[in-house]
Amino acid sequence: MKSDSTRQTERRNKYYYFKNRLIKVLGNENSKYFIKLFLFVFLYKTGEYLFNFLETKELLSGMINNIYYSLSGLITNISVSLYTVFYAEIYSDSKFIIIINNIKTIQMMHGCTGFMQLFQIFFILLFFPLNVRKKIMFIPVSFIIIMIASVLHYIILVPIAYSYPDSFTIFHNIISRVVFYTFFFINFLLWNNAST
Repeated sequence: MKSDSTRQTERRNKYYYFKNRLIKVLGNENSKYFIKLFLFVFLYKTGEYLFNFLETKELLSGMINNIYYSLSGLITNISVSLYTVFYAEIYSDSKFIIIINNIKTIQMMHGCTGFMQLFQIFFILLFFPLNVRKKIMFIPVSFIIIMIASVLHYIILVPIAYSYPDSFTIFHNIISRVVFYTFFFINFLLWNNAST
């Protein structure tokens, strides 16, 4: 039969063994990378849920609608300007519908503006392990990256909506995810490299 002090010593040794193993594993560069990646994804989803919650609150809905309106105008105007080279008659109306050769082709909806993604980037940066100076530096850089993703996403969808309107929903769902996830991952790589 073991004495109490022997059992305590064994427990303490097990504790120190697991503690040392944990420190060794967490000190590994691969482990740090995957922990940061998990944190990034967790904050991304949390930011999405928080945004959806805040969007439903009356207090913020007016402000959010103004931002949606501004982003819709910006992205629609950039798309129309780019496609004047390819289409003889292209313009947009006050509801952000792009009309090509007198055919209503695509309308900018709130979800396509990238506003939720901008909110998510800001939310992730609040909690991502970077010093304050780097966070302040990365806010405009990350916002620009997400705005490029929003414009690129819409620019890709315009000819698809015009040429393949029956397949638009499938293309929209695939392209939206690929473009935004790619640009979010670019942000993650930038932040991860800056945090090491």
